[in-house]
Amino acid sequence: CLECLRIEASIPYAFIYGTLLFTFQGTLSEQLAKYEADKQAHEELYEKRTKDFRERLGQLHRIWESLGHEIKEDFRTIGESINDSRLAEIAHELENAEALLEERRVEIQQALDVYRAVANELQVVNETDIYNKPAEDFGEAGADVAHVLPRFELTPRRQELLTVDMDALSLHVATYHEIVAHTEALNEVRMARVSFLNTIAQQIKTLWQRLSVSEEVQQQWISTNSKGTTLAALRACQYELRNLLEEKGKRMGEIIAHARGELEQLWEQAGAND
Repeated sequence: CLECLRIEASIPYAFIYGTLLFTFQGTLSEQLAKYEADKQAHEELYEKRTKDFRERLGQLHRIWESLGHEIKEDFRTIGESINDSRLAEIAHELENAEALLEERRVEIQQALDVYRAVANELQVVNETDIYNKPAEDFGEAGADVAHVLPRFELTPRRQELLTVDMDALSLHVATYHEIVAHTEALNEVRMARVSFLNTIAQQIKTLWQRLSVSEEVQQQWISTNSKGTTLAALRACQYELRNLLEEKGKRMGEIIAHARGELEQLWEQAGAND
């Protein structure tokens, strides 16, 4: 109506402009504040992800280096993007690396156990004094085994590996190969000693029979001197062989007579059978 138009026309223009400007400015401020809040939240999330990724990447590098593994190309640096997929990848790699670390720990412990078992069997720790003494004279029983058979040099490192705590050892692959190499050296010594013992034991048994050594005396000697593959055991055999050979020399006439009697008896039995 005409009256309404007059009323609207009477409202000041400045009032209308100010109201619209206030409303627009309020909306823009809210949007800007929301944008700033979102931006800050994203920055905080990125910083948190970056920090978390750096920590995991550092752990991964340390494990790989401790194992002697090369760092994979995809995980040399953080990379351009740290999204959910990237975080999942490094979590998976870290899990695998920790599993490899435990496997290596078990491998080294097992290798160490074998090394110590063979070293204990050979009693290498107690043999240094024997090696340092002049060679014994065993006469016809042969040269002193301590100076003839292969020797396991008990270096400071080899000595350390006999007692060191597992946690003090590096889990690098080189540590595992080092222990295996020491064990192989021990086994070479052990095999040489076993071969020597088999040979000399047969010689001793033969002489026991020829000298008519009683079963009781034989068993007593075995129980006293049966010390595995130690140098003490080997030298005990050499002492026994030397004594038996000397006794054989003293009783050679008796032994020959006895052997002649056995031979004649066999001839007689053969003639009777004919």
